[in-house]
Amino acid sequence: MQWLLNPAVLCPLLWAVIIAGANLSNLDFYPLSGRFYAYIVTVVAAFSLAAVAGQQTGQRFTLASNVFRRIAQLDLRLSPNGLANLYIAVMAFSLFFQTLDHMILSGSQWFLPAGLILYRVSISDLGLTANYGFTSLLNYFFFSAGPLLWLFGGSIPRAKKIAIVAMLAYFIYLSTARASFFTVALIAGYFVLQYRPRITLVAGAALVIFFAFELIGSLVGKAGFDAFWIYLYAPMYALDQIL
Repeated sequence: MQWLLNPAVLCPLLWAVIIAGANLSNLDFYPLSGRFYAYIVTVVAAFSLAAVAGQQTGQRFTLASNVFRRIAQLDLRLSPNGLANLYIAVMAFSLFFQTLDHMILSGSQWFLPAGLILYRVSISDLGLTANYGFTSLLNYFFFSAGPLLWLFGGSIPRAKKIAIVAMLAYFIYLSTARASFFTVALIAGYFVLQYRPRITLVAGAALVIFFAFELIGSLVGKAGFDAFWIYLYAPMYALDQIL
């Protein structure tokens, strides 16, 4: 079963399961177009072929080896503890201004679900502009926190690991967006898959993602089993309309 965890196999399999689930559901979706299916087959096939080709040839590619060797010679690396300090400092800096922005736009109830909804509505529907838009440039540190902890977790003090996880959870809570959570989870997931983890670990992580997806929806008043499936399938139909 370990072969299922190969990204070249897992990506097409996930798309097949989701598309089949959407077609078999009793939700009020219209049929997907032939153009959508042609696009998905082309993109997924390109991804899988690139994954296989990269896996087979990446380490043998002379240019890549020379580039990596040159970078290593620069000796500008940080220790795992130094990396953790950098992540904590940047994440805390970003969250400070994100929190301040929520307080400005949502008032004293900014930290409650109602305040989070008010912030989302103000930005997305009322056309207000975030006061500290530069914080989006720092999202890299949140999105790459999973790989950091996977690679160096054993060398980072426990208190700092807890701080990184807590700030990551706070970042997702403030955004109240399932997209931000899925970005963090998918980047971490595809990174960890390169290390061929146990399939039980992957299944457990998938369950955590499943229930977290529902939890985030409940914060913004979009809870319920139907809402979960609608949010899962809807991006496909949006892509179909774009195509």
